[in-house]
Amino acid sequence: MTHVESDRASYYDDPLIYHVLHMHGTRAEARVFERLARRHATNAASGPLRWLEPASGTGRYLHALAQAGHSGVGVDMLAPMNAFAAAEAERLGLAARVRFITAPMERFNVRRAAFDVAINPINSVRHLMTDRALVDHLSCVRRALRSGGVYIVGVEVNPTGMAQPSEDVWKGRVAGLSVHQFVSYVPPEGRSRRETAMSHKTILIGRGAQRKERHIDSVYHLRTYTKSQWESLLQTAGWEVVACYGPTGRAKAFEPIGYCLQVLRPRST
Repeated sequence: MTHVESDRASYYDDPLIYHVLHMHGTRAEARVFERLARRHATNAASGPLRWLEPASGTGRYLHALAQAGHSGVGVDMLAPMNAFAAAEAERLGLAARVRFITAPMERFNVRRAAFDVAINPINSVRHLMTDRALVDHLSCVRRALRSGGVYIVGVEVNPTGMAQPSEDVWKGRVAGLSVHQFVSYVPPEGRSRRETAMSHKTILIGRGAQRKERHIDSVYHLRTYTKSQWESLLQTAGWEVVACYGPTGRAKAFEPIGYCLQVLRPRST
């Protein structure tokens, strides 16, 4: 008989569930980041690179990059995520290559001018809910990058009033643990720029008569941007868009609607 539990929790309460849900495709994504870094970061054509990842979560991208010979630092505001990331690095034999610090995206301190590349994919930057927070965040990243370094950011933009309700499904599985997530995205109303994401996760633990089923409902928010709002803030913070790519690394135009990976570079002063 399956034992069923239901509860409400933060989307990020359980690092293992988050990790299992997002692990699929991580190595392929990391290869895309490496290819873009080689193409756009000065003095990064060959050899190991030093990576910075704000909002690093369970560290999956940095683990994959470390397995490819690189090193880096992850920054996340949640100590349990960092503890999981560090333990996973230890398990994989990567502890000498990566480390994780607990701090918010808009206020973190790492060694100045120590990194070749920074990454922040899958709309994580949209968790910063004010213009000031984004500008402060970009200042932190700018201080951390070496001359010629780049910041690879995944962000979605939409024209004002054009965003539609949407849905997304994520699935992940490891031995004895299966996670299925259904997310509904509700656009802002009126002049608000606060998109609401409502997540329902179904977790199956174990097999057969001993299997447990858990349901978790959570809500989180993302800040919305039009193309002009995003570009204006980049200009304010002293950054420029060097190039745009799809999730698989195929070059594309920075269009006024949709998601892309942007390669950002600090403007010369």
